[in-house]
Amino acid sequence: MNAPNFTEFNQRNSLSFKQQQRMIKALLAGKTILCEHCRQSLTAKMPSAKGDINGTIRCTKGCTNIELEADIAIK
Repeated sequence: MNAPNFTEFNQRNSLSFKQQQRMIKALLAGKTILCEHCRQSLTAKMPSAKGDINGTIRCTKGCTNIELEADIAIK
């Protein structure tokens, strides 16, 4: 039995990750980014030192919903 070839899957996964990374950087830099599906603007909620460990990037309809994890130093 031949071993599965994951090359195409890995390439698509890498491209998707890089696209999301560029989108997140642009949004956090203050640019207006629209959801690919509903064309509503995306908003970012960042984790805080008050106990929120996860941040989110999402549109108002919820088509785009990206969860962000961050390590926050608590004094």
